[in-house]
Order: sequence, then C-alpha cells, then structure tokens
Amino acid sequence: MGLESPSFVNDFVTTNPDGSDARSQGDDHIRNMKSALRATLPNADRAFYFPTATTKTADFVVASTDMNKTFFVDVTSPSTSLIVTLPTLTASSDGWFCTFIKTTQDAKPLMIFPASGTLQSGFVRECRALEGLLRASRSGRCGAGDCGSLSAVSRTRSVLI
Repeated sequence: MGLESPSFVNDFVTTNPDGSDARSQGDDHIRNMKSALRATLPNADRAFYFPTATTKTADFVVASTDMNKTFFVDVTSPSTSLIVTLPTLTASSDGWFCTFIKTTQDAKPLMIFPASGTLQSGFVRECRALEGLLRASRSGRCGAGDCGSLSAVSRTRSVLI
C-alpha cells in the first residue's frame, strides 16, 4: 500500500498502513498525521472541549474544564434560589464560555457569581465604541484613521447576563 497524502483528517484511509509498508515509512506516516491535524485545526493553541450538557438541581461551582458546557438548571429544589459560582480564569482562557438554561418557570432565581470580583452586566463603554466602529465600517463611513482603534477595542470583553 502506498503512502497516503492527506490534506485534512477526513482524507485519511482508516486501513492504512496495511502492514505491507516498509518500516522506514513509519516516520512519513507520522509527519502526514501531523500535517493533516495542523491543516484541520489551524488555530488550535489550546485544548478544545466538545459541547456537553448536564443537569444541576443544587448550588454548584463551575470548573474551568467546563468550557463549552450547557447547564440545564432546575431551581425547584432549593427553598429560595440556586447559586452558581464561575471559575477563576486567566488571560489564556480568552473565549471560554458555558451556557446556563433555567428549566423551571417559577420565580426562584438562578444566581451567577464570579469566583472573585464582580460581573459587568450590560454594555460597557468600550463595547459601545466597538459597536459604533462596526456600524461605521459596514456603512462605508469608516474613513482613514476613524477605525484605527478597532483591534484594541475588539479585545475588550464584557459579561452580559
């Protein structure tokens, strides 16, 4: 069987190598796997967590490894509210998120707290500036120098609850 030349992970032939390849081609197969993985996941600079879901019925702490997790929260059991504490994240956690869905229609709240500090609810000044810059650039009104701060503003993050 010849050495395959995959461009992406999906191009691999699962039956290769079939055992008839020379042992010396083993490193070629490994290089092909690395090349296909890098082409398939070009911006992978950290772990990627496939979406998962779980149900919660009591207070809980979200782990930093709960990236991309959906929490279905049933608030009928607690007597007043259900409290969720978010994890402490670092600058390398940019893009980290999880989703909370309250599955009950009662008046008991789902309370979400950060591990420390406070959450910003609503737009912050920098996000409004970004919104204005994006609107200007879409309408063609973004002249020379008008959108120079777009990259700096786009790095500003806020939590919307």
